[in-house]
Amino acid sequence: MATILPASERWAYPDMATDYRVQTKIWREVDKTFYTEALSVLPPIYCADGFLVGEAYDHTETEAIYAAFWQDRSTGRCFARYSSIHQMPQDVRELQGALLCHVP
Repeated sequence: MATILPASERWAYPDMATDYRVQTKIWREVDKTFYTEALSVLPPIYCADGFLVGEAYDHTETEAIYAAFWQDRSTGRCFARYSSIHQMPQDVRELQGALLCHVP
């Protein structure tokens, strides 16, 4: 299951990079401005009801890794992590499961 943590600063990329390097399943909660800026910076790749920033952050032997973003439409909360086109649907399902488990 995914873990949800707040970004330690508004510019969440350093947190996301650390999470990616240590291979943790962490989604960072980010503010709406950061989410919107990421959506606007390059043409997005829409995937799993979210989007990937159109330029890859890294490459594995088999696929590209992108900054991935998803917004909970019911609450407006925004989340980010690094993921691939193929992995993002599973990552989003795990995030949704974590959100359901933490409903007050």
